[in-house]
Amino acid sequence: MTTPKYRYNMKSWIVSAALMLPTILLSQVEVYPGPEGILPSDLYEVRVVQDGKTLSSFVYENVSDDPADEHIRKEVTRGVLGNPVMKSHYLGDRKPELTNEGVLRQSVSFTNFSFSGDVSVSVKSLTGKIETAKILPTSDGVEGILDGDSLTFEISEPLKLSIILNNDYLNPLHIFANPLELLVPKAGDEGVYSIGAGKDPRANPEALRKARVIRFEPGEHDVGIAFPVEAGQTIYLAGGSVLYGTIHGYMAQNVTIRGRGIISGEKIQRSTILELKEDRRKNNWKRLKYHSINMLNEQNKTSWNSYARYAGKGCDYLTVEGVTLVDPGHFYLRLTGVPITIHNVKMVGAWHHNSDGVSTIGQANTTVFDCFFHCNDDAIYVRPDDVHIENCVFWQGSNGAVFQFSWGGDPYDQGGGFIHDIDVIQCDHVREANNRAIFGSRKSGPGDIRNIVFRDIRVEGPVWRVFRLTTWAEDEDRDPPGSIYDIVFENISIDGPVLHSSEIFANYRAPEGAGPFPGRVGDITFRNVTIGGTPITLDHFDLSQEGVDNIVIE
Repeated sequence: MTTPKYRYNMKSWIVSAALMLPTILLSQVEVYPGPEGILPSDLYEVRVVQDGKTLSSFVYENVSDDPADEHIRKEVTRGVLGNPVMKSHYLGDRKPELTNEGVLRQSVSFTNFSFSGDVSVSVKSLTGKIETAKILPTSDGVEGILDGDSLTFEISEPLKLSIILNNDYLNPLHIFANPLELLVPKAGDEGVYSIGAGKDPRANPEALRKARVIRFEPGEHDVGIAFPVEAGQTIYLAGGSVLYGTIHGYMAQNVTIRGRGIISGEKIQRSTILELKEDRRKNNWKRLKYHSINMLNEQNKTSWNSYARYAGKGCDYLTVEGVTLVDPGHFYLRLTGVPITIHNVKMVGAWHHNSDGVSTIGQANTTVFDCFFHCNDDAIYVRPDDVHIENCVFWQGSNGAVFQFSWGGDPYDQGGGFIHDIDVIQCDHVREANNRAIFGSRKSGPGDIRNIVFRDIRVEGPVWRVFRLTTWAEDEDRDPPGSIYDIVFENISIDGPVLHSSEIFANYRAPEGAGPFPGRVGDITFRNVTIGGTPITLDHFDLSQEGVDNIVIE
């Protein structure tokens, strides 16, 4: 049984209605030009039709080709070709086509447009006839019509859709149909500093520092690592702009990063990040600046995990809206502050391990809604105090968990999360590792995690493992791990098949003879959780002998 889709709670409905109010009676489409230096996708073309007018929406393509990721491409290839279930899912009846590296080609193509009213979207395959097509998430109920090499469908509201033609899950097309923008800052407006394509974005540091709005015009911009944003500023990326590099704020409050442009990390070599990771203490501050957007605080200079449980300790009152983040060199978003709001952000092209999605570890009052995640590590951490995540779509890569409770430990308890109305449309796990599950935890330090509700979550396709809720006690030099308790999973549907049992372990791999640990994993409720339409039972789980209690299945 598929869980019905619930669109918005009252808060996000009010926000969406307010944004749409001036244009709600108008039909309009806005597409964005592709920069002259970027070639369009060689797999897909997209056109948008409204009131008899046809517009071409530029389709970007991003490919996994960093030399440091060759081992990941080989792992995915072995996993897909070596497992009949995975091979059928990824390839259907097609014969595998390998690159010169001997691996399956992995890419993402994507396009952005904004609209109101009703539109018809046409996708053309540039590689031949379309035999089969899927429009995901299935819960959106979008149905298409096939005609030779074209797929056509109608939409009447903003959606984030993934198109799978001829079962090619390794080279999908993502269509980001955005709402129309409002209150767009224009070049020449008071306080707006405009940067044209090809111009040196740091040529006038004083003007940058004083600007109320920094506007990037359509075209390519090489901003480098840690392009600065100051307190009270807005960075606006016009549709059709592509920024190569990362954006960095330090103790900068009231910052907004918005627009329909792109921030790309594809010019950042993975080898650079790996070198910085070799000495984490020495290079901590430098490495943090390689996240696509990093908004950090004073303590981050010496601590990877610094916490802002109340305003005044970080980049408070932060909003990130509308932008697309591509091929990150490290995390997509590493943020410290209270509160944080992330809305309509699209994350695609995650090939490296450590390409986590939204990391607001330890913060309070984080809200994430209407976003698209394609990550190759933990997509989103659910352990800030009072985290609210809703109406998001996830495409998980070959590494990491979709929802990660913890990786490591914290000095204090956290909880109060509500995660609901979520679609996980693909999970590319093909090999065992300790962080590969839809819902995961590798908690290995102090501080309890409690009082989190997951509701109305739909998972499509084959899944390596659904739940892995674990506390680790293998490190004798670390304080014993805290507990995980008062967690509810309600209305969770997994299409399946599921290849491995779920796990709930407390104090996993504790040193022999170390004695009992105080931590526990308990008071976990599974209510209306199904796999392939069949309710789960305790037979779907492996449980540790000690430290696990009160696992309730309703």
